[in-house]
Amino acid sequence: MATTSSIFGETETRPGQEMPAAQKGQDRAMEAKQDNPSASPGKVCNISFDEHGDVILVLPSPDSTGTARFQVNSSVLCLASPVFRAMLGPDSAFKEAKALAAISTDPTRPPLELSLDDDPNAFAIILRIIHLQFDWVPTTRPIDEGILYKMAIACDKYDMKLALKYWFKKWTSVIGDSSLPLPVQKMQGPRWLFMAYAFAHETLFSELSLQLILQCHVNKAGQLYLPNVKNGKLDNFIPQPVKDAISAARQQTLEAFFDCVHRQLEQYISTTGSPVLKCHFQHESCDAMNLGLLILEFRRLNVYPEASAVHNRSVMEVKQHLEGLRFPSHITLNKAVGACCDAPEFRECHTGGSYCLQCVTCKSCGRRYKPAVSLCNHAPHCSPVPKFKEELQKIVDQVKGLDYSQYSRDKKHASTQVPPHTDLWNVVQYT
Repeated sequence: MATTSSIFGETETRPGQEMPAAQKGQDRAMEAKQDNPSASPGKVCNISFDEHGDVILVLPSPDSTGTARFQVNSSVLCLASPVFRAMLGPDSAFKEAKALAAISTDPTRPPLELSLDDDPNAFAIILRIIHLQFDWVPTTRPIDEGILYKMAIACDKYDMKLALKYWFKKWTSVIGDSSLPLPVQKMQGPRWLFMAYAFAHETLFSELSLQLILQCHVNKAGQLYLPNVKNGKLDNFIPQPVKDAISAARQQTLEAFFDCVHRQLEQYISTTGSPVLKCHFQHESCDAMNLGLLILEFRRLNVYPEASAVHNRSVMEVKQHLEGLRFPSHITLNKAVGACCDAPEFRECHTGGSYCLQCVTCKSCGRRYKPAVSLCNHAPHCSPVPKFKEELQKIVDQVKGLDYSQYSRDKKHASTQVPPHTDLWNVVQYT
């Protein structure tokens, strides 16, 4: 049986089987129409996923020049998809279900035709999986991200995550295997987040949501997007609660950064009583100099007194921007200036009198002491920059990805829930 990269232009049956009579009749009708160009529907692809299938799914090609006709089993559709079960199941009140019931009592009737607007190539892979035709399921790299994304749209639309999530995990493990000689594809950006959501890959969903929290920018329209990534905008297929949570987590992280900026200044300013000196050598002039330098630097970085200029940038860009805080490598002050008489680095005057020209008088208690001969570099001891950078990193480390269970629309039935500590190798229990 011939195959090409596109399913259109072929009439396909599974090896060793004959096309069902009903489908042959449809093929002849199609051929008759093709004899008349004005009535031609374009190229047609017929694939039988079940030779006794009671439903034919009709899907237009992406360019609307062809039509795919998939013969499938309605029971398989209902088992894999609650959406199809609601439409075609035995308890359904839809007209399609009533038509199927009539077909089941009269085998001479042709299969029920249902028109769908999904991508035929993507939907064909889904149908292969749920009809247990695994030899026809692609597993080699590179994975076609475009087809996989369209499969995710259909998976989410028809709620097929339970039937397909194993395969998505298998495909993503192939992508992430760097030991293979083929180039490794990257799983990043909003499209992959939606695929992780649609196929219920909880771990990947959390990782990718964290990536977006830390790396998303905001455009002029207030929309989140990931720069330098194809299809970087958070599209409409991602549920709004997920987008809102990513936006909120991003904003909270930025606010934590800016709070950290203000704390750096407030530590040198006392609103009540005497300020607590931060200088390692207890110099008021050192603290005053640090405060002035910080204000100048934060103004240069456009994050003080307010930071609206950087609000649209990503969390990681703002962190890197703040880490660009410049501070002198040398802040030289005489140890005697404003020194405390109890400082151990200052020796008492060897004469004890007021006539020694090498000593000075402490401004606090009047004690005479001998100051250091050399000047002291305060920068290695008093610079606020190292602690500031540590606080920024702690803020980033505390950011977590979203919890998939909080956003899943999946309502598990009691029959699908596995009780804790269940031995899955021995589930048949006799009573």
